Amino acid sequence: MKFIAIVAISALVLSCGTKKNTETDETKSLEAKSSEKIIAEIGKIDESATNDAFTIHSMNVVGNTLFMEVSYSGGCKEHSFQVIGSPMIAKSMPPIRAVEIRHNANDDNCRSIVTKILEVDITKLAYQQNAGSEIYLTFSGWKERVKYTFE
Repeated sequence: MKFIAIVAISALVLSCGTKKNTETDETKSLEAKSSEKIIAEIGKIDESATNDAFTIHSMNVVGNTLFMEVSYSGGCKEHSFQVIGSPMIAKSMPPIRAVEIRHNANDDNCRSIVTKILEVDITKLAYQQNAGSEIYLTFSGWKERVKYTFE
């Protein structure tokens, strides 16, 4: 009888631990992909700068951070991204700012498909640095406008 009780309690404890680990794995699914933190800047686009191919899969704004899932060909060298907002803002309600995303593959000729989450601090892209200030951001390579409310 004691043996059955010990086995039952052990199974219960282990199953709870397994469920907890599974939930942790699910909540960290985006973290499983490599991520890079970037600070968006306002400025003029340097058209002569390198801009290698990449694909945007998703964008999601949380607070003052834009999470962008991208993929590109490579895998042998370190790649870098730059996010540059136009200093010009279209007058509308809310206003609209164009944003360029630049990718530098650093001459990586490998052919693996790399997926990465970019965490972009978009604070500088805000219309005004006041809580509740809204602006639409239009990104090159992404067909939908992204609404950003400064926090």
